[in-house]
Amino acid sequence: MGFVHVVWGGASLVALALGWVVIAWRGGKHLNERLTEQLSRSAALERECSTLR
Repeated sequence: MGFVHVVWGGASLVALALGWVVIAWRGGKHLNERLTEQLSRSAALERECSTLR
């Protein structure tokens, strides 16, 4: 009984950790896309300002 309990607890811990990793990875990917978009936008704005001068 004790052994099964330990295995079950370990498995649930691993599943929890894996879930967090997936969430963090997906969140990071989304954040990275947003950051890239923001950078390209500011670069475009910079180019526009330099052509106006």
